[in-house]
Amino acid sequence: MFTYLVLNRHRQVPRDELAEALWRSPDSAGINARLNPLISKLRHVFGPDTVDGRVTVQLHLPDAWIDLEASVEAIHRAESAVAQQDWSRAWGPVLVALFVAERGFLPWPGC
Repeated sequence: MFTYLVLNRHRQVPRDELAEALWRSPDSAGINARLNPLISKLRHVFGPDTVDGRVTVQLHLPDAWIDLEASVEAIHRAESAVAQQDWSRAWGPVLVALFVAERGFLPWPGC
């Protein structure tokens, strides 16, 4: 749930959409009973003001650095530098994207 909310933190996510992302075919009657404890845990970890979850759910982490977003932005800067044949300016952004990509997306502990 945390990852889904981070990737969608710039918008309010409807509870049924979040439940579907988590459980694929959730029981509509039990969505709130299943989501509320998870939202409560996020508030406990990040603070009560970071998660708005009454009707829709939205994560508020204004100072967060998101590696996926940094990588996308770095690729854009590198492509721009390559298009201008400015190889030295492309080097730094390429490394950012490479290091993020090498880590993998959501690595499972112990794998």
